[in-house]
Amino acid sequence: MIVALVLLVLLGISVLVNVSHLFNGFVPLSVAHTTSVGPRLEEGITEDNDASSKIAVIEVNGIITDHAMDQGGYNMVDVIKAQLKRAEEDEKVKAVVLKVDSPGGEVLASDEISRAIADFQTKMRGKPVVCSMGNLAASGGYYISAPCRWIVANDLTITGSIG
Repeated sequence: MIVALVLLVLLGISVLVNVSHLFNGFVPLSVAHTTSVGPRLEEGITEDNDASSKIAVIEVNGIITDHAMDQGGYNMVDVIKAQLKRAEEDEKVKAVVLKVDSPGGEVLASDEISRAIADFQTKMRGKPVVCSMGNLAASGGYYISAPCRWIVANDLTITGSIG
């Protein structure tokens, strides 16, 4: 009898947990229309020292492509453009660091990112974009680095070869 009661309580808990998991993914239609458009961006703080200024870091890792990559259907180009727009709108952001570790990729995707960086710097003269090249910044990786105000590379960084 005691074993049956324990099993019944565990079954009840299991049903409640499963029902809660079912409704966690449910978004009412009225809420779905009020969310912002574009890729979901999250701000991560490396060090919080109550400073009034921030530096935005945008990472470009892997092959540069405009094919859908995430669950929302956003590609690398869309995400980088959205990150630049967010840096543009945030008055606390004083500079952008573009961390590139890429062998290159698609020409059109590289060109779109390069133009977005150039446009950002033209529009936001007070917010420079500084490229930090990682292990590899070749072809399209070098192409998206070129419009940056400054480029920093390690002695062992492999870079170059546009076209």
